[in-house]
Amino acid sequence: MPAVESPSPEVQGWWREVSTAALLGTARRPVPAPPDLGVEVAPEGARRLLDQIALGSGLLARPAARRLAPPVAVAVEPDSLSVAPEPAVDLLLVLLDRPPVHETLARRLVVTWLQACAEDGSRVPGAQLPRLLDLAARDGDVRAALQPALGAPGRAVCRLNPAWAGLVDDVDAPQTLTYPRWRDLPTQQRLERFALLRSSDPGAAREWLQACFADEPARVRGELLPLLETALGDADEPLLEAALSDRSAVVRGEARRLLNMLPASRRAQRAADALTPLVSTGRRLARPILVVADAPEPDASGVRDGLAEPAPRGVDQARARVRRLVAAAPLELLPTLTGWTPAEVVTRADDDVIAGLVHGVVAKQAAAWAEPLLERVWHDPLLGLVAQHRRPALAGRRLEQITRHGDLAALGSLDDLFAQIPGRWPDALAAPVVAALAHPRTPAQIIRGSIPVLLERLPRSALPWIEKAQHTTLPPASMAALHDVRRAIELRGMIAGAFR
Repeated sequence: MPAVESPSPEVQGWWREVSTAALLGTARRPVPAPPDLGVEVAPEGARRLLDQIALGSGLLARPAARRLAPPVAVAVEPDSLSVAPEPAVDLLLVLLDRPPVHETLARRLVVTWLQACAEDGSRVPGAQLPRLLDLAARDGDVRAALQPALGAPGRAVCRLNPAWAGLVDDVDAPQTLTYPRWRDLPTQQRLERFALLRSSDPGAAREWLQACFADEPARVRGELLPLLETALGDADEPLLEAALSDRSAVVRGEARRLLNMLPASRRAQRAADALTPLVSTGRRLARPILVVADAPEPDASGVRDGLAEPAPRGVDQARARVRRLVAAAPLELLPTLTGWTPAEVVTRADDDVIAGLVHGVVAKQAAAWAEPLLERVWHDPLLGLVAQHRRPALAGRRLEQITRHGDLAALGSLDDLFAQIPGRWPDALAAPVVAALAHPRTPAQIIRGSIPVLLERLPRSALPWIEKAQHTTLPPASMAALHDVRRAIELRGMIAGAFR
């Protein structure tokens, strides 16, 4: 449906008169007669003015995308997708019109509905498209889930409204950027366009960034550079190496983080050269140990590589340099120098080497090191490197441990742990998950923030455990958040049932 043009001169003149009457008072300026809009107003008195103010505010304050002309016939190509079944459409209307949960959760459930619609091979009915498209314009998750459920009619409708066209046009086509258009876009849209280009053509994105990088403000450079993490490879090293000398500390830090992911980079070799003379082996109480001496003050190259950055609280500066060298160097360096396996290096290293290994292993996605390190020190991203069939058992043990001890820091980052375990969770994991959520020290905002993941992964068999937890003594905010978790899973089941 096309957007209506600006209000007519008649409507604009009427609204000026209404505004003047409201400003000067009806005793000094009479209330005008309203234009013929098919809406009745009070015949006289203050009510007549108030009715027209409400009418004008509703008419003129809407965004242009919502001032719609009468429906028009649209010629579209035949569509192989059938309209979503009626029970499912009824549920969608409930989520859009009168959701039984708060707005943020209702949006997540709309995403669930759209995913179920796409899996069913159905499409969104035309009557609901405008509201879903308006929602997609404000919510990236809704936008992504809506794409496969639009169908040919939905795409045709989108192209009739400029406010919607950008939501679907060229989603499968190669992305292009032109500098004048790029500079005119808001920052968030610029980042989205660059991320799309990086996903579809990493080399073109890299060349684009090299061409415009120096002209961008520091804040934008700091937001663009991390997007190279998609399809990061050795060809990106020259750009990242140059960024080590950037004026912005944020950009320099991002360049180091990304270079940590490239074991063949020049920075990795410089770290290996600096670390090698510090490494030796020894024995303590008849057991072999890994010895890494203190790293000396860095030269100019080391300063550029980040070795002079302030140490974390409680860590000696020389040992902080050891941590950074271990994180940046190729992971095979320590096994090569010692003749030990990764597991033996982990059991025989000191805490500073372990801290460096944790960051290096996560950066380089080195699965062989992940489980031995988890036995030594827990770090949630390491779990994401473990074989998928092993993650539920390891996560379950971790959850039981932090729940038993009431570890406030760990309970406050449950969402980080949940993010590492994809797929529908087995009961053996669901039970400790609910127990952790229902712990009195778990912040309510963590429960609420985890709902999108719980909605996707917590099995329906967890509902009795959640219900039981709701009968315990918990802070009101936590109780309300658990109620939302339970209601979300129930509604997820209803959505799935409606598409059967």
